[in-house]
Amino acid sequence: MKERHTGAFRVLLYLVIPTVLVVIAVAVGLSACGGSEGPSANATPSTASPSGSPISVVGRTTAQGARLPSDAVVAALEGRIAAMNQRDGEAAAAIYAEDGVLEETDLSPHGFARGRKGLATRFNELYDLGLRLAPAGAPIANGRYVAEPTRFYHGTMPGRGAGMLVFEIDAQNKFAYQWEIGWAGGPEKTFGLVKSPSVDRPNLPPREIEKILDAHMAAVNGGDGRTAAALYAQRGVLEETSRHPGLETKGQENIAVRLGELHDAGLRLAPAGASIAYDKYVAEPVGFVDDDGNETGAGMLVFEFDPAFKIAHEWVIGWAD
Repeated sequence: MKERHTGAFRVLLYLVIPTVLVVIAVAVGLSACGGSEGPSANATPSTASPSGSPISVVGRTTAQGARLPSDAVVAALEGRIAAMNQRDGEAAAAIYAEDGVLEETDLSPHGFARGRKGLATRFNELYDLGLRLAPAGAPIANGRYVAEPTRFYHGTMPGRGAGMLVFEIDAQNKFAYQWEIGWAGGPEKTFGLVKSPSVDRPNLPPREIEKILDAHMAAVNGGDGRTAAALYAQRGVLEETSRHPGLETKGQENIAVRLGELHDAGLRLAPAGASIAYDKYVAEPVGFVDDDGNETGAGMLVFEFDPAFKIAHEWVIGWAD
């Protein structure tokens, strides 16, 4: 497994969203992940190969078009939450690959825990800091990626938070890489895209958000960077996780330029099932396709929306040949 993430996007890995997760863990800093204010001179798509043949972890599809993970992956997700909430870091870490990685995107620089021993230690640290987890709707899958909406709460005092966790699953149904996206434990005011989310079924975004996602994909595929960038907040962030450190492009004008670069490099997107929402986060499964519409890879875009329904942060996660 590569240091950053095993499923590097060869033609381009254009990553999206979330802002702050596991704020409860903010006190503990780990390894680094950098960024830039705008497109850099060498900001070309990654040429790193994926870790191996992509193994689909998709199970059944709901009537609404949401593609659920396989039963084995769902059981692993449930086992991870149960172990973490019991301060059993070793049991939680056993669900990951031997060289699995946890990346906490709320920390600046990003925090990393690597290998089962490092993961077990970090999970117990987070428990001691008060972190507890609960499902916040059914997860979705695309290719070897799974997005899990998660509620964060504090074990000993009032507090709340929300996140959209993304996992890369290997051929043995182990977690090869995890991106922690969200916020927790702070006084931050937020809003719910879904008014009454269910804990056991996929929570689809409201139609207003779906229209924004449709417009975003159409503009990206049409090479219209300015129209796509107008969907972001003035200080919005586009984060590509295929790089180490990750490439961050900040501000509408810089995002417009970067999206134009990615289109010229061959980036095209296609829907890959229904999106899900929780709190202010949306996970959108996408296929990466060539000019003829042939799928060359799979990914999961994660968006954080602000109260004006602008994209505050986007994380791009996935791989493509």
